[in-house]
Amino acid sequence: LENPKVVEVRAMVRDVSVVGEDVFPKDTRLKVVEGDVSDPDSIKAVLSGCTHAVYTASGTGGASSIAVDDIGVTQTFKACKEEGVQRMVLNSAQLVDPNKNGWNPLRMMLNGVIAKGKPDCKFRSENGVRELAGSGNTEYVIVRPGRLGDGEVGASGLLRVAQNNAGLSGQVHRGDVAAV
Repeated sequence: LENPKVVEVRAMVRDVSVVGEDVFPKDTRLKVVEGDVSDPDSIKAVLSGCTHAVYTASGTGGASSIAVDDIGVTQTFKACKEEGVQRMVLNSAQLVDPNKNGWNPLRMMLNGVIAKGKPDCKFRSENGVRELAGSGNTEYVIVRPGRLGDGEVGASGLLRVAQNNAGLSGQVHRGDVAAV
């Protein structure tokens, strides 16, 4: 919305009636629309006419993570391809790669008791996007932020970015992730 060339931004939520007045910035170019990542027709309707998509939905674990973090991601990427979306950004999570982080105690807790399979679901969806990207014109970017926090964007004076697949210490501001 800071870019004056942007004509429209759509924010897809499951239930518009529960979204507070202060959740999104006030801008006539912002359209808050209902949709469900578990419903391919719903996703296509929201993406129709879009050039870019940013997937930030996240399940809470168990069946929710299977529906949102795994199946919902791949269905959204398929819809992006069908609707001619140029690029999808997938907001994943740190420590999702079991090959590199399988014995990480935090990953084991998140995948087990705390989030019941969420890291595995996110990793499957990343691989699903990579596989689907082989055919078609939709590009993708996968961002694996560390622990997300609120506060002033760029408070540290720097964007915190890493490519170590092991996570960052401390919090990364949601706005900094959006900037990346």
